[in-house]
Amino acid sequence: MPEPDSSHESGQLAQLGSRTFHLGEGPTWDARRERALWVDIDGCSAWAWSFGDDSGQDEPTLVYSSDREVCATLPADDGGMLIVEADRLIHLDPSGAVVDSRHCALSANRRFNDATIDPQGRLVVGTLTRDGDTGAEGLFRLEPDGRLRLLRSGISLSNGIAFSPDGTLMYHVDTFRYRIDVLDVTGDPPHLVDSWIVEGGFPDGLAVDSDGFVWVALWGGAAVARLTAGGEVVDRVDTPAAHTTSVAFVGSALDELLITTARAGRDSPSNRDGGVYVGSAPAGGVPVAEWRAIPLKA
Repeated sequence: MPEPDSSHESGQLAQLGSRTFHLGEGPTWDARRERALWVDIDGCSAWAWSFGDDSGQDEPTLVYSSDREVCATLPADDGGMLIVEADRLIHLDPSGAVVDSRHCALSANRRFNDATIDPQGRLVVGTLTRDGDTGAEGLFRLEPDGRLRLLRSGISLSNGIAFSPDGTLMYHVDTFRYRIDVLDVTGDPPHLVDSWIVEGGFPDGLAVDSDGFVWVALWGGAAVARLTAGGEVVDRVDTPAAHTTSVAFVGSALDELLITTARAGRDSPSNRDGGVYVGSAPAGGVPVAEWRAIPLKA
């Protein structure tokens, strides 16, 4: 947890600094550097918060900025990062210098959205269209040979992606259908084995804890819900921001919940909308693999 003088209490959650974000999203834990990472998609930037005892941090640190939307930032196995922009993948080395980049030809008015790294170290990333729900979004995986392979299609808006503790199941949010799809990934391609309808808001980003429960942020619901492996809601963490966007387990023991929120879509945002919040979790998180860095150009 941050030191008391660098956070603002809100119930059981503490706000990291005072900065707010237009569309805070995509939190993840960078274990090598003991820091949480997240993005401000519309703010075209990526941010970090160090959790070391001597960090002395009082505001989030800008770690990357661009001239286009930044959709995800993911730790790489060389100590650098993989940046997912609206239509481009960028590999940064530990100093922040560009190692490699790749433009991805998406159809008009479409961009990448939420992303993660699967247990084998591969990027998995979905898309959305700025035109709303076309029912034509996809979920892709970056293969070791550089191919961007389509895993799923016909999605309303591809959002949170996470894996079960044993790596056999993938949870994937189909936001405008209020649904979390459960896919068996022991075969190739993954196949659907269950779907859960989520109530109380649009399901957005998600994470999985070590007990196999799924945590999903509720856009419009001012909360993160905890679901059993059968899709039943058993717990809820209320947040001070209506548009709660995503959640991750952070800290050296992965025992803290970090929650991102957004000012986007709010007619009169408060000073809590768009904040990033952290609080204790009832169970530890499942570690997310680092990206196995490969040449990005197929």
